[in-house]
Amino acid sequence: MEGYLAVQQLSNPPQLSDVSSLNLYSEDVKSLRDCKEKKCDVQITDAGLEKIQNSVDWSDPDVDKKVNAVIRPMVLEAVERYNAGGNDALGVYIDKESPLPVREHIENLLGRADFLPVLSPELNTYLLDYPRAELPGSEDIFYWENVKFGLKPTLRLNHMVIYKVELEPNSVWVVATKQLYASHYFYTALDMNFCVKDTANPNQEGFYLITLKGSRQDGLTGFTGSILRSVVTRKTRSSMESALNGIKKRLEGGD
Repeated sequence: MEGYLAVQQLSNPPQLSDVSSLNLYSEDVKSLRDCKEKKCDVQITDAGLEKIQNSVDWSDPDVDKKVNAVIRPMVLEAVERYNAGGNDALGVYIDKESPLPVREHIENLLGRADFLPVLSPELNTYLLDYPRAELPGSEDIFYWENVKFGLKPTLRLNHMVIYKVELEPNSVWVVATKQLYASHYFYTALDMNFCVKDTANPNQEGFYLITLKGSRQDGLTGFTGSILRSVVTRKTRSSMESALNGIKKRLEGGD
């Protein structure tokens, strides 16, 4: 699929084999070697930076492999912390001048999504207060992906929630994908996919697939940022169109 370099769902509970193919961009490995608080080209928390820099011999000729060997279990640990403490456990990015609590950006993003409380206030609460909140009938999926929708490949860790909202005259399936971490560009992101039956044509098995995307972004302002933003926007749209066409093809019985 265009824009996607790798995608892998995590087991329940997550296993180290789930991240065996996870690899950071080589330039990101070099950046991590030189990273300092308030000055780093990779989004990272203070604990993450300390662990990586203290665990790797940067003179090792196989330093890329060594860094990835440290990063992989850290991804699983991040999911474990999130499953125990929710958004509060996502930490604070320290790569820029102002420390950035990830929780605040998630809360701000969800607070602006006015369509959520109207359609499903319980889903909104679940996304905000997980794991303290409950959402009976929902399914949780965690996965990582390596995507290229900007100038650099970006590692992302996501929490997907699949939920059926009972509405009249029919129900709506919702797939909400909340970003827990990204190595570049996005402080946080929320993708919403709605599957709505076409009630105007009751004799046909058709439905509408509606996609909404929201994000808080880094480094996409100013002259250089505006150029980068156009690249990110174009590649994100292209990847979404490719995904939707793939879904359509599979539903219609294609390969």
